[in-house]
Amino acid sequence: MAVTFAFILVTIWWLTQDSRVPEFDPGLHAGFSFLFRDQISAGHPFAWFSDWTQYPPLVHLIGALVTFITGKGIWPGVMAENLIFVPLLAAGVYGAAKTVYRSELAGFLAVVFALGTPMIVSQFHEFMLDAPETAMVAASVWLVLASAHFERVGTAALAGVAVGFGFLVKESFPAFIAGAVVVAAAQGLWRRNWRGLLVFIAVAAVIALPWYIHHWSQVRALSHIASANGNDNSPGSEYPTRYSTKNAGWFLWSALNYQNYAPMLAFAAVGAVVAVVHLVKRPWRYPLTLEILAGGLVAWTGATYSLPHDPRYSLPGLPYLAILGAGWVTMLRPRWRLVAAAVLCAFAFANVVAISTGFGRRVAITLPGAPKTSGLHERQLTILSDKGYTYGEPHRSGDLLGMMRALHKRGFRYIAWNFAQATLPQYNNEGLSALANAAGLKVGNSPRKPPTDGVVLEWGPVTPGSCRRLYNSTGVTPVIPLKRPVDVCPR
Repeated sequence: MAVTFAFILVTIWWLTQDSRVPEFDPGLHAGFSFLFRDQISAGHPFAWFSDWTQYPPLVHLIGALVTFITGKGIWPGVMAENLIFVPLLAAGVYGAAKTVYRSELAGFLAVVFALGTPMIVSQFHEFMLDAPETAMVAASVWLVLASAHFERVGTAALAGVAVGFGFLVKESFPAFIAGAVVVAAAQGLWRRNWRGLLVFIAVAAVIALPWYIHHWSQVRALSHIASANGNDNSPGSEYPTRYSTKNAGWFLWSALNYQNYAPMLAFAAVGAVVAVVHLVKRPWRYPLTLEILAGGLVAWTGATYSLPHDPRYSLPGLPYLAILGAGWVTMLRPRWRLVAAAVLCAFAFANVVAISTGFGRRVAITLPGAPKTSGLHERQLTILSDKGYTYGEPHRSGDLLGMMRALHKRGFRYIAWNFAQATLPQYNNEGLSALANAAGLKVGNSPRKPPTDGVVLEWGPVTPGSCRRLYNSTGVTPVIPLKRPVDVCPR
């Protein structure tokens, strides 16, 4: 509980320090939430179900609903994700690790592992789907394990609820629970726990199936795109050929250099080896590690099979790493158990501090044969980094949302910019569009002649007259087109 609360407090502090333009996908997802909010306000309460955004609607709907309380903005959606999905992630890995290893220490260390994972720190500072999907995987696996192979019908129903809502977070969700669920279901059927299994399937289907039936053609089209083979095995490529060593090792390097870093991944690797040894030599001691190993293997296979690759796309497999990485520590003798637990906690704490504050620098070991340039950093082992993925330290970057809100108060209703220029993380179309929507401005040129109720953003190198300065040392200034120069920069 304390670790979860501390993690959320760090996010609250971070949000008070950051005022950047949302970067690409975070801006896109915030825009979808604002779209649902506008549709609901306009008398279309089920637009979240009928409208196609390429993603299931749960997280966007949560983001939309919270704005009815807070008003539109970037931080409400991020905070809603933290308040809902951080406790779910913590409860899921705690409950699963405790169930598998019959140890409260294993549960605690699994929470430390999960919330101290570098990419989790970054992803819960932005409005995205991958961290919520990870939380739903953790909750689903925990409840499936807690159902005792679906013998406990009530718990099996709760597992169905978690899985059903997980399906409504992102289409890739099934790949991350399939291994664990299939192994548990096979053992449940062997023990004739078919009632619990049927309840589990029925509850999940009632929650998720209607949306997938309604959007089946679009979902199927996306699956065809994701199953296409790659053709580029150059260093760092997101499209390696499927049956190649480049593809097989892609998510290993992303885990080492973006998602987990080498120390945390080493804990998980030791845990996986120990789990396999116990299953071979003493299968009765920790039998539920079979579900965890199967879940992790299928999750890796699913992420590796689909294209394009992105380090975020394997993040929902994190619960398996956290459970395995924590569990083996509890098997050590007391003195070594204390040392191993302290080391794990130290790396987790360092990750949270470095990524949230930008304190420190990237420390990595470069192996022989490493490519000179690669965004994936193949043949490198990152020990610690302050960069995050993709959000690291907070940036006071112009507060363009505050500027746009001030423009709206001054009577402006339209805003435009050069879309061809807005292709940088600090200044991008998706983020600017989300901010404009939150400020009550329509994106586009004013229909008035002359356009006295519309402004155009001018972006470029910082000058003495720049209205707002971004963190890449460029400036943004609103101007009224087709009129004499007028200072419309809110002061």
